[in-house]
Amino acid sequence: MRLVPLNLFDEGFVDIDTPREPWSIQLEVRASGALDPARLADALRAAAATHPMARARLREPRLGEWRRTWEIHDRLDGVPLAVVDAASPDALARARSAAFSACPPLDAPPPFAATLARHPEGDYLLLNVHHAAADGVGTLRFMTSVIRRYAGKADPVPRIDPLAVRDLAALAGSASLEERVRRGSALLEVLATAAVPPARIAGEGGDARARGYGFVTVGLAPEETARVAGRKGPGTVNDVLLAALARTIALWNDARGAPWARVSIMVPVNIRPEGWWHEVIANFASYVSVSVPAAALGAFARSRSAVTAQMLKYKQAGAAGLLVDLLALRQLVPPLMRRQMAALLPLAAGRVADTTMLSNLGRLPVLPRFGLREGPVREVWFSPPAPMPLGLSVGAATAGERLFLTLRHRYALLDARAAESFARLFRAVLLGRPAVGRPREEKPR
Repeated sequence: MRLVPLNLFDEGFVDIDTPREPWSIQLEVRASGALDPARLADALRAAAATHPMARARLREPRLGEWRRTWEIHDRLDGVPLAVVDAASPDALARARSAAFSACPPLDAPPPFAATLARHPEGDYLLLNVHHAAADGVGTLRFMTSVIRRYAGKADPVPRIDPLAVRDLAALAGSASLEERVRRGSALLEVLATAAVPPARIAGEGGDARARGYGFVTVGLAPEETARVAGRKGPGTVNDVLLAALARTIALWNDARGAPWARVSIMVPVNIRPEGWWHEVIANFASYVSVSVPAAALGAFARSRSAVTAQMLKYKQAGAAGLLVDLLALRQLVPPLMRRQMAALLPLAAGRVADTTMLSNLGRLPVLPRFGLREGPVREVWFSPPAPMPLGLSVGAATAGERLFLTLRHRYALLDARAAESFARLFRAVLLGRPAVGRPREEKPR
């Protein structure tokens, strides 16, 4: 057994995760055929043998201990794999909600759980990972190992110790006072807009007492994916997704008489070095906040320009490392006080929390086939958490020539029908459909 301190992000996710607001990562792949449960269990076990954090357990804090610690077990005695029927859309929706509406427990390894959802046109493998153990990129890397092991293929990893490269300050912390000031200036520009609180997505059909998540999947055809890429201008496809999501929220809220004066979107940013950009299961995703004011929400081109300009400033300032700097300061506070601070976050969330979150895995490396009979991966669905008051998040992944989008929604905010309506509007805005109009001018409140 090996003991490893939680990194700065791990500890934050442990502190804010609750049964009501689980911080789980959703990742699914769909095979072309049927998967064998016994082979899949063996593949999960073999993948965990390759990646130490897949065998982690959160050790109980000791008296006077300043940092929480992972226990990395030498092997897994068993793997959590459920097999369910998902022959109908309703059955698949129930399987997703059950699989991702709670986090895998951290009091015993592993920090993940898998579900094999049986479907006559190709089985789904649902992988639920506790965010304290891994980010989206790390979850994708583990899924890749599972597929390779199932197929009996080699699963090479970088020649580094994955437990020795977890120091976020060494990877992305400020190297000088000048760099810290530059990063802080980028943050102050965003905070200058905070006089107008971020919009909250207007609820519809939700029940404040309800727990759990629902999911809506939107798969774009190759020609639609190319259309999205063609709208990026001088920016990126991610800028298009962010601008379209901000416009969608403005239109959605306007139609329901809700404020939309400023849409703020949380964006994870991978801070792994280029040499292992898609490797190592851990939390290496920092966050920046993209703020789109009312003046830029009236037309897609203006929204996109606002997003592209902000993302460029963030990249030039290295702003993704600012959160690492701030969390490093948090470590100066005793552990009990850190947990108490996390418990107070909901009290301030309505004023400071972003409107929503969008996480983009980008263009994925070619995923291997499960096997000759099982065939290649046909679909990839991914989403980050969507705790209240956000209530909705969007995950994106491009595989082959298709863009796959997943809307995750809290039932406290939207019911299934409302989430489907929001997804249709988002798709229309994203593709620039002529039926999409513009929100009325937002008056100061």
